Amino acid sequence: MTGNNVYMVIIRGRPNFPNTMTEEEEKIMGEHFEYLKGLMAQGKLIMAGPTLDDSGGYIILNTNSEDKNNTSISLMYSKDQHFLAAINGT
Repeated sequence: MTGNNVYMVIIRGRPNFPNTMTEEEEKIMGEHFEYLKGLMAQGKLIMAGPTLDDSGGYIILNTNSEDKNNTSISLMYSKDQHFLAAINGT
């Protein structure tokens, strides 16, 4: 029998990120959005969106204890490193 785990990830970026994105960052955000849509289609994403102060975002994931291939927090970060670099300005 497997158990479900729910994780909330808060990603902090630079202030006012959505209104100050470069063209490259907009491209990366599009890729990030497609990645999240894939997680949603797999039933692994509960919700995601920007923080109220527009300096980052949050992701709420649903996974089970046997899901070792796709939705561990560390794998999510490794697959979405370009997004994390963009919002932090690195």
